[in-house]
Amino acid sequence: FLDNVQFKKNEFQNRNKIKTHDSWNWLTVPVIHNFGQNINKVKINNNIRWKHKHLQTLKSYYGKANYFYKYFPEIEQLYENNWIYLSDFNIAHIKWMIEKFKITTPTFIASQIDISKYNEQISPDTRLISLTKEVNADIYLSGIGGKKYLNIDLFPMNNIRLIFQKFSHPEYKQLNNNFLSCMSALDLLFNEGENSRNIINKGFL
Repeated sequence: FLDNVQFKKNEFQNRNKIKTHDSWNWLTVPVIHNFGQNINKVKINNNIRWKHKHLQTLKSYYGKANYFYKYFPEIEQLYENNWIYLSDFNIAHIKWMIEKFKITTPTFIASQIDISKYNEQISPDTRLISLTKEVNADIYLSGIGGKKYLNIDLFPMNNIRLIFQKFSHPEYKQLNNNFLSCMSALDLLFNEGENSRNIINKGFL
């Protein structure tokens, strides 16, 4: 979890897409932040009644999904916690999600890993390489957008294989028939339940 890099407003760090009856909407966690602040320092704006709105929105649009009530009670429990920092909220929900997808890959929180021994003035590329080394990995899997900003040659120089993700979004059963790709993983889970992991695997090329 790369929580010690700059928070970017209006990206997926504090919002995600959910399918509505005929289109999609953002489900957003309101935050209080300063420009340049790291993700793990960003606080949730709990002056806004966002938790209730999220849960009611999920009920409205997914209440008829086949597996909604299998998972919704656990989601409600997660929302009941007194979340202060956005990163804590995100990490807890992602860990819950990967458990449901039966993903057993170990996870680490970047801000809890000391990489200062590599370079005091660390560059973005060196940060990723250093973190990869610290968890004893020899492959770094990057999103396709990484081709625009990563120093590709730096990774093999540090004995790390750099791979760019290749994913073709598979279709699955959604409510209201008209399929929309790139929704929140909750959309997949509510509609496909325990078959969700198999559907994800179909998308890797």
